[in-house]
Order: sequence, then structure tokens, then C-alpha cells
Amino acid sequence: MLNRVVQRIYQSKLYTVIETEYMLALYIPDNTDKNIHLILNNAEDGTIQFQLFSLNEQSKSWILHVQGRIILTEPQSKPTFPPVVFDEIIGRCKSEYSGLMFYQILNERGVRLGPSVQWIEQLWYSEGEALARFRLPLKRENKTAYGLGVLPGVHDACAQLFYAVLPETVAADMKFMVSRWKNFAFTLDERADELWCHVKLEGQKAADGYLKGSYSLYDRPGRLVAL
Repeated sequence: MLNRVVQRIYQSKLYTVIETEYMLALYIPDNTDKNIHLILNNAEDGTIQFQLFSLNEQSKSWILHVQGRIILTEPQSKPTFPPVVFDEIIGRCKSEYSGLMFYQILNERGVRLGPSVQWIEQLWYSEGEALARFRLPLKRENKTAYGLGVLPGVHDACAQLFYAVLPETVAADMKFMVSRWKNFAFTLDERADELWCHVKLEGQKAADGYLKGSYSLYDRPGRLVAL
């Protein structure tokens, strides 16, 4: 939704997400409608603030789900990086899972994910670092959805991978969810037929119940498409 609105209002698909904070999950049951408002404001510092609300039909009050800031970027300002060599990362990772095994482990942990969001096909990991090869959805939606620059579900797939790098001190029944993204840019070509994700934890302790990490997303030749 944010991509579509930015493109329509600002005539641009190039921007960096400075910060996104998830306040409350938005749940829409099957075969139901939800009144949703996305509000954008131009800030004095040149950024664009956004907030996503839904209407509580019972109380008739608006509930804030997501808020954050983005900044528009120019094509020439997009940084370039040398292609990553996947074998070098795999060499640092001592263990390997198939995607099927990984999702079985998540299920045993109480994290139950449906087939539509099970993107991880193979992963290599060690404590604090992991690399995964994604299996893109078999059923692609119309090209317009991908022309916006973001494949639906890719953020969730990257977030899932952090479960593979949890410190041994984290309890087996502990569950995590993404509460905030920072300094995120996405420039994926819709023709990409394979994606790889590399995640790293920053520190090995869950301070106040939070873990901080970073991820980078690559296409098949190892070119960076999101960070």
C-alpha cells in the first residue's frame, strides 16, 4: 500500500525507509472488509511521515498499527556494491537445514506458518549468522504488484530467518516478532527468479526481550537488492 501511494503522489518508486515501527498487528478475517487509512505528511526535515490506521467498528475509533518515516531518493544516489560470494558465507556456517526441516522446527516452537509464507528452500547457519535461498511463490500475481518494487511476503521470509541465528541462551519456546525496521531500501527487479537472504545478529543477548540484527537480500548473481 505504501509503495502504491508514494508512486501515485510523488511519482517515484525510489525511497529509503528510515524507520518503520509496528504498533499492533492488523488482522482481517476471510470474507470481511476493513476500513483502513494510510496518512502521509511532509516533515520539515525533508522526510515523509506515514501512519496506518484501521477503524474499530464497535468503538468507532481509529487504531494505529504502523508508523514510520521514508525519504525519496534519486536514481543516481542509489549505492552500488560488489556481488556477494555465497560460498564464502556458507563456509562460515557450520550447519545446514532444508526449508522443510526449518519449518518443522518453527512449528515445534509454536510458530505456525502457512504454505504461502514458507519461502525458505535451503539455509546454512551458525550462531549469529545465516544464509537462505528463497523459493519464490509458484503463483505470481499480476505484474503491477511486482512493478511496485516489493515482492509480497519477502519481509516476512527474511524475518523468519532470524530464528535460525538465535543464541543458545534463548529459551526454545521463546517467540519473536518484528517490531521495527530501520534504514531499509529495496530495488528488486521484478524479473528476479531467485532470492538469497543473509542475516546477522548484532550481539548475542536478548536485552529487555529484544534482539537486534540486520539482513541483506540478493538476487541469483549475488547483486544486492535490499538492505
